[in-house]
Amino acid sequence: MGDDVIAPYGPTKAFGTEGGTMNVHVGRTLGALATAGVVAILPLTSAGAVGAERDGAHVLSVVDAPYYLDVHDKVPPSFRQLTPDELTEIAGEQPPDSAAAGYTTEDGDAFLVLTFTVGKGRSAWSAFQHDLAHAEEAYRGEDLAHMLTDADLSSDQITVAPVEWTDVATGDAARTALFNVDIAGLGTIHFEVLVMAVRSGADAALVVVAHAFVVAPALAVTDIADEIAARVKSGPPSPERTIAQAGLVSIGDLPAGWSERTVAASDPAPPSTTEGATEPTDGDRLGPARTAAKSIPSCKTFVAVLDGSGRVPAQNGTRDSNELTLDGPEFSLGPATASSGVMVYPTSASANEFFRLLRVPSTKACLTKLYAKITTDGLNAPTTNSRQRRAKAATVRVEVTTPHPSPVGDDRLLFRVSAEVPSLGHVRVVSEQEYVRTGRAVAQYTFSDVERVSIRDDVVRAASERLAAAPGVRRDR
Repeated sequence: MGDDVIAPYGPTKAFGTEGGTMNVHVGRTLGALATAGVVAILPLTSAGAVGAERDGAHVLSVVDAPYYLDVHDKVPPSFRQLTPDELTEIAGEQPPDSAAAGYTTEDGDAFLVLTFTVGKGRSAWSAFQHDLAHAEEAYRGEDLAHMLTDADLSSDQITVAPVEWTDVATGDAARTALFNVDIAGLGTIHFEVLVMAVRSGADAALVVVAHAFVVAPALAVTDIADEIAARVKSGPPSPERTIAQAGLVSIGDLPAGWSERTVAASDPAPPSTTEGATEPTDGDRLGPARTAAKSIPSCKTFVAVLDGSGRVPAQNGTRDSNELTLDGPEFSLGPATASSGVMVYPTSASANEFFRLLRVPSTKACLTKLYAKITTDGLNAPTTNSRQRRAKAATVRVEVTTPHPSPVGDDRLLFRVSAEVPSLGHVRVVSEQEYVRTGRAVAQYTFSDVERVSIRDDVVRAASERLAAAPGVRRDR
């Protein structure tokens, strides 16, 4: 279908259905179109072998594509990441030098699909420049109309408006176009395409950002392209960052209905628990816990744990050249929350030391007193709009237990904290903190809810499987 586009590394079908460049699944009604209408543009050219190492230095590699294509911070909260199966159905199997990622709204009225192709050496840049110059030959409205006809729509129902390709100031070179597809009696689907080439040393990447929507654009494809281009220019992530990222909880690990929680400017800051104590720096989630623990004699060992693995300011901050701590986003559904963090140590032995400290007899006693203090201080903290302290809460009843953890990783430990507040109608809040060691990485998964936590096993299993598959997680430096 359509003419071959001749490139330095061979022909590639324009909008083809067999190994081609765009796949669209469309239903019979506009509602089905909103749910299943997807544009997935695959790279035009295969520009050389992948290769991840050159002269001992890490260079541009498709192995790092999950890092380059992680744009969850750039898409609206209404979007969720496509699961691997969903992505394969939409974008197909990727060739060895390419990778894909995708996002969709829960109601299916918008999709974002990203593809990333790595080319090695100067010839790759020439190939990608050719692809950009001939983008209008590869992405054609008539081929899109033919594919919609293949999706059981009559050809006389479909009209694709002429498109104009324009240059965009992102990456080293980029072009974009907007396809408006009118379907008689149903409505219009919009397919926005941006093709970008980015150089990194002697290598190059071809990035395609495809945005499909029904009503109105939910995002700017140039913002997505700018983010990816900046990452390619700044270089690949460290091996430690790749490991840590793999073990974080993502929205795809959670049941339907969960969303990423954003901290509003009006949200109160965590209260200080000691006279004269300073507020924790932004990003240091364990600041209040660390401060409170230092005032409890039985927490001496636990303070060492916090000081050795506490969160650091800035998501990609490091304690030293051999360690890295990465915090994931916090997710919520009603009163329930889920969050994660991963610490990557230089060796498995140093990761084991973390668990040795957690298992000392005083830790359980420390946690019981620590959570009681933090909960009480939180209830007694001033409200956001008032300097008056809340009514003094009755004694908070805290119980810390160590039930069986999930059967994952090389080592694991679970703390379940149950806090009951009589002054609030005996509401029982449950928090579960599960620590999982896999090789030289230690992940902390934290869940909270009223009465019971129901999602921990499935979520921890999904994230732990990715962590176990991360390259280098079992290799000591």
